[in-house]
Amino acid sequence: MRRALQATSAPQRSDACEQQVSAAASAAVGGGVVRSVQPPSRHRLHGRMQERRSTGFTLIEILIVVVILSILATIVAPRLAGLVTDADDAVARANAQAVKRAVVMYYQKNGVYPPAIVPALFVNNKVPVMPDGYVLNYDPVTGDVTLITP
Repeated sequence: MRRALQATSAPQRSDACEQQVSAAASAAVGGGVVRSVQPPSRHRLHGRMQERRSTGFTLIEILIVVVILSILATIVAPRLAGLVTDADDAVARANAQAVKRAVVMYYQKNGVYPPAIVPALFVNNKVPVMPDGYVLNYDPVTGDVTLITP
């Protein structure tokens, strides 16, 4: 059915074009009625403008994208905060292992554990402030340093 419509509409266009061409040819020869070729109607120009406008984004489309992005951000942000906390824990464990290795190296070099490690941590008989509630324990008998996370 579409082919039939296209076939019938195509000759109508060619007939209109042939009429304009024949009118222009007869006017050039000097005979016949001269018809003026009209510029495209305002309706056709308006349709072209609408086509150009439809290539951009509407305000509603932009708002929908912003809403979707904000929903995704609210889902992802808490997970990223958990990753940061895990990274802080890993750094604290690595620091505790470094302290433990230093104590072991002192023991291997001197044959005894360092006696001043615990008193050095307690200045003015106060417990040292550890970040985010971490607790540092030292066992002078074994030389183990233990970091207790909250």
